[in-house]
Amino acid sequence: MVSKGDTIKLTVSRGQKTVENSNIGTIPNVEGKKLDKAQQLISNAGYSVGDTREVYDEEIEKGIVIRQTIKSGYAPKGTTISLVVSKGSKDADKKYKGTYTFAKEDLMDEEGNPIKSGTVVVLLNGSSQGIDPEYSDVSKWPGDYTMTLTSDTKGKATIELLIDGKVVKTDKVKLK
Repeated sequence: MVSKGDTIKLTVSRGQKTVENSNIGTIPNVEGKKLDKAQQLISNAGYSVGDTREVYDEEIEKGIVIRQTIKSGYAPKGTTISLVVSKGSKDADKKYKGTYTFAKEDLMDEEGNPIKSGTVVVLLNGSSQGIDPEYSDVSKWPGDYTMTLTSDTKGKATIELLIDGKVVKTDKVKLK
């Protein structure tokens, strides 16, 4: 109860502060988004992208934002938001290797004639393998060609030798 002579302090409100009329913005939730998209959303909202740290995650694919330092909500524009991004599974970067030797005398066209020239492409499970420039054309082969093959998958794989776009040799190779 207020008595006569007591001092009363009043605070008068200016009304609700609106986001449009201030330096306060809405921080976007970028968790679960690809890194480049997350960075774009943060910048477009008026915030700065801080450090990006990568960690292995067995369930979240490589390049996806796992966490952000400031959760979605409101903060002054220009605030720095750092990100934690998935490196994917620890085994995702593992490469399996094998070798295969192509014997020059086995290179025959469909009529059984030796192939003496042509551009060489080697496919492993349908993916192109790098060719040593010395062996990029059959005419340059000094002899048999042994190459190292790499793949993301372990076990048996199909290898194909193409010359001028035609498959001339198909075989299996074991990668470990």
